[in-house]
Amino acid sequence: NYTQDYLDIFEGNNRLARFDLDYSFFDLFLGSNFSSNLLIGGGVRAEYIESDRNIGPRSLPDRVDRAVVPYVTLGIDTWNNSLFPTSGLFAQILSEFTNENVNSAGTFSRHLVDAQAALPLPADFTLLPAVYFGTTFGDSLPPHYRFTLGGAGTPMTRLGRELNFMGLRAQSRT
Repeated sequence: NYTQDYLDIFEGNNRLARFDLDYSFFDLFLGSNFSSNLLIGGGVRAEYIESDRNIGPRSLPDRVDRAVVPYVTLGIDTWNNSLFPTSGLFAQILSEFTNENVNSAGTFSRHLVDAQAALPLPADFTLLPAVYFGTTFGDSLPPHYRFTLGGAGTPMTRLGRELNFMGLRAQSRT
Protein backbone atom coordinates (compact mmCIF):
# COMPACT_ATOMS: atom_id res chain seq x y z
CA ASN A 1 0.00 0.00 0.00
CA TYR A 2 1.06 3.59 -0.57
CA THR A 3 -0.17 6.97 0.63
CA GLN A 4 1.01 10.57 0.75
CA ASP A 5 0.48 12.94 3.66
CA TYR A 6 2.18 15.77 5.48
CA LEU A 7 3.44 16.26 9.02
CA ASP A 8 3.74 19.59 10.84
CA ILE A 9 6.36 19.97 13.59
CA PHE A 10 5.60 22.60 16.25
CA GLU A 11 7.71 24.30 18.87
CA GLY A 12 5.31 25.82 21.37
CA ASN A 13 2.52 27.44 19.35
CA ASN A 14 4.67 28.09 16.27
CA ARG A 15 4.99 25.72 13.35
CA LEU A 16 8.65 24.92 12.96
CA ALA A 17 8.45 22.82 9.80
CA ARG A 18 6.25 20.83 7.45
CA PHE A 19 7.36 17.56 5.92
CA ASP A 20 5.80 15.86 2.90
CA LEU A 21 5.55 12.14 3.63
CA ASP A 22 5.55 9.24 1.18
CA TYR A 23 4.48 6.14 3.09
CA SER A 24 4.69 2.59 1.71
CA PHE A 25 3.96 -0.53 3.67
CA PHE A 26 3.36 -4.24 3.35
CA ASP A 27 1.23 -6.05 5.92
CA LEU A 28 1.12 -9.77 6.70
CA PHE A 29 -1.72 -10.71 9.08
CA LEU A 30 -2.55 -14.07 10.62
CA GLY A 31 -5.60 -14.38 12.80
CA SER A 32 -8.88 -16.05 13.35
CA ASN A 33 -12.49 -15.03 13.40
CA PHE A 34 -13.68 -17.11 16.35
CA SER A 35 -17.18 -15.97 15.54
CA SER A 36 -18.74 -13.31 13.37
CA ASN A 37 -18.21 -10.90 16.28
CA LEU A 38 -14.63 -11.57 17.46
CA LEU A 39 -11.25 -11.25 15.72
CA ILE A 40 -7.92 -12.10 17.35
CA GLY A 41 -4.67 -12.01 15.44
CA GLY A 42 -1.25 -10.64 14.86
CA GLY A 43 1.11 -9.82 12.10
CA VAL A 44 4.10 -7.93 10.92
CA ARG A 45 4.23 -4.75 8.86
CA ALA A 46 7.22 -3.51 6.86
CA GLU A 47 7.30 0.28 6.43
CA TYR A 48 9.28 2.70 4.30
CA ILE A 49 8.71 6.40 4.92
CA GLU A 50 10.39 9.32 3.14
CA SER A 51 10.04 12.71 4.82
CA ASP A 52 10.98 15.68 2.61
CA ARG A 53 11.16 19.11 4.27
CA ASN A 54 8.66 21.43 2.56
CA ILE A 55 8.77 24.37 4.98
CA GLY A 56 11.36 24.96 7.68
CA PRO A 57 15.00 25.64 8.44
CA ARG A 58 17.72 23.75 6.62
CA SER A 59 18.93 22.45 9.98
CA LEU A 60 16.02 20.00 9.91
CA PRO A 61 17.16 17.26 7.53
CA ASP A 62 15.00 15.12 5.28
CA ARG A 63 14.47 11.65 6.75
CA VAL A 64 14.08 8.12 5.50
CA ASP A 65 12.66 5.73 8.09
CA ARG A 66 12.32 1.98 7.78
CA ALA A 67 10.56 -0.21 10.30
CA VAL A 68 9.60 -3.81 10.87
CA VAL A 69 6.57 -3.66 13.15
CA PRO A 70 5.11 -6.79 14.77
CA TYR A 71 1.60 -6.24 16.15
CA VAL A 72 -1.29 -7.98 17.87
CA THR A 73 -4.95 -7.00 17.66
CA LEU A 74 -8.33 -7.82 19.16
CA GLY A 75 -11.53 -6.75 17.41
CA ILE A 76 -15.15 -6.93 18.54
CA ASP A 77 -18.06 -6.13 16.22
CA THR A 78 -21.72 -6.32 17.26
CA TRP A 79 -23.10 -3.75 14.80
CA ASN A 80 -26.40 -4.80 13.26
CA ASN A 81 -25.50 -3.38 9.84
CA SER A 82 -22.16 -2.80 8.10
CA LEU A 83 -22.76 0.51 6.37
CA PHE A 84 -25.33 2.33 8.47
CA PRO A 85 -25.58 0.64 11.87
CA THR A 86 -28.48 1.50 14.16
CA SER A 87 -27.26 -0.46 17.19
CA GLY A 88 -24.20 -2.27 18.42
CA LEU A 89 -20.52 -1.70 19.13
CA PHE A 90 -17.26 -1.84 17.21
CA ALA A 91 -13.98 -1.90 19.15
CA GLN A 92 -10.40 -2.65 18.22
CA ILE A 93 -7.31 -2.84 20.42
CA LEU A 94 -3.91 -2.83 18.72
CA SER A 95 -0.38 -3.05 20.13
CA GLU A 96 2.74 -2.56 18.00
CA PHE A 97 6.40 -3.05 18.90
CA THR A 98 9.63 -2.16 17.12
CA ASN A 99 13.29 -2.66 17.84
CA GLU A 100 16.10 -0.68 16.22
CA ASN A 101 18.19 -3.88 16.09
CA VAL A 102 15.66 -5.36 13.61
CA ASN A 103 15.92 -2.85 10.74
CA SER A 104 13.67 -0.24 12.39
CA ALA A 105 13.88 3.52 12.86
CA GLY A 106 13.87 3.13 16.64
CA THR A 107 12.83 1.06 19.62
CA PHE A 108 9.33 1.89 20.83
CA SER A 109 5.84 0.54 21.29
CA ARG A 110 2.45 1.99 20.42
CA HIS A 111 -0.94 0.98 21.78
CA LEU A 112 -4.27 2.02 20.26
CA VAL A 113 -7.94 1.69 21.20
CA ASP A 114 -10.64 2.50 18.66
CA ALA A 115 -14.21 2.24 19.96
CA GLN A 116 -17.43 3.19 18.19
CA ALA A 117 -21.05 2.65 19.14
CA ALA A 118 -24.37 2.95 17.37
CA LEU A 119 -27.02 4.19 19.78
CA PRO A 120 -30.62 4.23 18.56
CA LEU A 121 -32.56 7.45 19.09
CA PRO A 122 -36.26 8.16 18.56
CA ALA A 123 -37.61 8.89 15.08
CA ASP A 124 -35.20 6.62 13.20
CA PHE A 125 -32.08 8.58 14.23
CA THR A 126 -28.84 6.99 15.42
CA LEU A 127 -26.05 8.55 17.45
CA LEU A 128 -22.58 7.31 16.37
CA PRO A 129 -20.05 8.32 19.05
CA ALA A 130 -16.41 7.29 18.61
CA VAL A 131 -13.37 7.32 20.89
CA TYR A 132 -9.82 6.95 19.62
CA PHE A 133 -7.03 6.70 22.17
CA GLY A 134 -3.36 5.96 21.77
CA THR A 135 -0.14 6.04 23.71
CA THR A 136 3.50 5.35 22.94
CA PHE A 137 6.54 4.29 24.93
CA GLY A 138 10.19 4.55 23.96
CA ASP A 139 12.97 7.08 23.53
CA SER A 140 13.44 6.95 19.76
CA LEU A 141 9.91 7.55 18.48
CA PRO A 142 9.87 8.81 14.84
CA PRO A 143 7.85 12.03 14.32
CA HIS A 144 5.16 10.34 12.20
CA TYR A 145 4.31 7.94 15.06
CA ARG A 146 3.47 10.71 17.53
CA PHE A 147 -0.08 11.45 18.58
CA THR A 148 -1.34 15.02 18.45
CA LEU A 149 -4.19 16.55 20.39
CA GLY A 150 -6.85 17.80 18.00
CA GLY A 151 -5.14 16.20 15.02
CA ALA A 152 -6.68 14.08 12.31
CA GLY A 153 -8.04 11.02 14.22
CA THR A 154 -6.22 8.03 12.73
CA PRO A 155 -2.41 8.13 12.58
CA MET A 156 -1.06 7.83 9.07
CA THR A 157 0.88 4.72 10.03
CA ARG A 158 -2.38 2.93 10.85
CA LEU A 159 -3.83 3.26 7.37
CA GLY A 160 -4.59 -0.07 5.76
CA ARG A 161 -5.81 -1.60 8.99
CA GLU A 162 -9.04 0.34 9.06
CA LEU A 163 -11.98 -1.95 9.73
CA ASN A 164 -14.15 1.01 10.65
CA PHE A 165 -17.65 1.15 9.29
CA MET A 166 -17.41 -2.16 7.46
CA GLY A 167 -16.88 -4.22 10.59
CA LEU A 168 -15.90 -7.85 10.64
CA ARG A 169 -19.07 -9.24 9.04
CA ALA A 170 -19.37 -7.10 5.93
CA GLN A 171 -20.33 -9.96 3.59
CA SER A 172 -22.87 -11.58 5.94
CA ARG A 173 -25.01 -8.50 6.52
CA THR A 174 -27.84 -7.07 4.50
